Amino acid sequence: MAMTIIAAHSQRTSKDVESTLMKRVTQAELAAHLPEILEEVKSSNEPLEVLLESGETFILLQSDEWSKAQDELEILSDEETLSAIKQGREDIAAGRFYSSEDEAFGSGAAQARKARAHEGS
Repeated sequence: MAMTIIAAHSQRTSKDVESTLMKRVTQAELAAHLPEILEEVKSSNEPLEVLLESGETFILLQSDEWSKAQDELEILSDEETLSAIKQGREDIAAGRFYSSEDEAFGSGAAQARKARAHEGS
């Protein structure tokens, strides 16, 4: 699998780096153990923070994970999609949906589910 290095926020202090949850290595550690570190990132499927001598940080991750993150950011930045997700959650909570059971057994199944939902209220 391809690996991608992307720039994180510019200058961060060592205290900022210590507060992150992901694993991290220094530039020297990366240079000394590159094959092992790449294998660890590949097998763990987790990003790795690299702290350069200049204080800048970079994130090392598999390109598949980068693509997933880009997809998630696209969804989160689309107000129409977020609104539809919110409406869907509200509909499910209110029992306004059709299930595969409804398709298989007709509207009687939906009516029974609504009755059960009202009994629990």
